[in-house]
Amino acid sequence: MKKSISAILASYLVYLATGCVATPKPELVAELDALAKTPAKKTMAPDLSSYTAQPIKAGQWTHYLMVDKSGKSTSYRQQVLAQGDEPGSFWFETETITPGSKSVARSLAYVDDQVRLNNKTGKYTFTIDQFVHIKRLINWHASEAKATELPPQAVQLISGAIGKVSFLSNSRMNGVETANVKAGSFKRCFRMTSQAQTSFFSSSVTGCVHPSVPLSSLVSAVDSEGTRWELMGYGLDAKESFIRVPIQTAGF
Repeated sequence: MKKSISAILASYLVYLATGCVATPKPELVAELDALAKTPAKKTMAPDLSSYTAQPIKAGQWTHYLMVDKSGKSTSYRQQVLAQGDEPGSFWFETETITPGSKSVARSLAYVDDQVRLNNKTGKYTFTIDQFVHIKRLINWHASEAKATELPPQAVQLISGAIGKVSFLSNSRMNGVETANVKAGSFKRCFRMTSQAQTSFFSSSVTGCVHPSVPLSSLVSAVDSEGTRWELMGYGLDAKESFIRVPIQTAGF
């Protein structure tokens, strides 16, 4: 089994995009409310007998609605724009919408995974030693006329700090179920519990994954902070960037 893009990179980009708290804006609140009321798709994902995550490739995308324990909603879209020049590197882009802000983070990055499996009595656990390498990083908020690319010195500091961290994820598959979410129905969705630990954060997640879903494979989940994740859509046809403005390099 080979895991694709990790929770740590996704969480890091969400942190960059939503690190500040902004006053709720009526148009963004309305957009999130409409998203929550979206009818579920009447589609059924393939019934697959084993879990093998898809390798990362250009065009993959996923869209989640996250609701924390206070009821605050966040729309989170991630997509792979293109493959980078270095082997194993890709341009990732995320769009994050909260009640108070709309922002985009784009990164050229690659992730080294070392996966160790342990199969016992029909159930298995796996540990992922993971090192994240970020080569370029661009941020944009919808209220700004330009997107900002961090200078190489700043990216080196960020990548150096994260790249030295081993992301240890001990996960266990606990059986299968049919999951019904806004993105459709997933028969034989694998139930999963996971605990992750690094030097700067720890978390646990309970949910289900399905190999039809690219990137994280996640269909639905609840994390240790009480935030619920629901898959709204996914596909292999991401073609355009979320960033619609010129990009400038920030000072350092």
